[in-house]
Amino acid sequence: MSPLPDPRLFAAILAARSARFASRTLKTGGGSTVMLGVTGPDSLGAFDTRIIVTSDLDEHAIAVAREGVYTEAEVADVSQERLRRFFQRDPGGYRVRRELRETVLFAHHNVIKDPPFSHIDLISCRNLLIYLDRTVQERVLETFHFALRPGGYLFLGASETADGSNLFMPFDKNARIYESRAVSARATLILEYAVLCWMLAVAVR
Repeated sequence: MSPLPDPRLFAAILAARSARFASRTLKTGGGSTVMLGVTGPDSLGAFDTRIIVTSDLDEHAIAVAREGVYTEAEVADVSQERLRRFFQRDPGGYRVRRELRETVLFAHHNVIKDPPFSHIDLISCRNLLIYLDRTVQERVLETFHFALRPGGYLFLGASETADGSNLFMPFDKNARIYESRAVSARATLILEYAVLCWMLAVAVR
């Protein structure tokens, strides 16, 4: 199971009393990993509004993630208190509780071709950028910046970085968490236009 983000991240988001989360590139049980991360140890039900979207191109990965089942080995680093609160025993190990799974929308979505989500507080996209060339990486980062609220957060994989982008600044460099930078109104319009043009060009290929 991937390590959870810095608790300071949740403290910053919790201050708003509402939250929208998006996760990309599911692996086995990936959607449930997102659930664990965004709720944190004490914040389940703490949001007035909470929207969690987790997506992938692979329909099978989405189906597996929707089940929210983990083996004993995959939950080895999860505290007993969190296991009691958020999981139930399952023949395969542990399953994320239904009430938590039902807070998540599992969606088929292509981050390169499909219109981006919007007004997102946190995007978790781990181990996707490493498979893309530099030009596509830059376009995807532009799309993520477009999708995030001002000051929103991007959570990348251990081998990925947004250090070369002027759209993000490090929030927790070791954890690969980046904060969306504010850009001028003119720059925002140019960025939005570039993202939409690029998506249109990809769609008509």
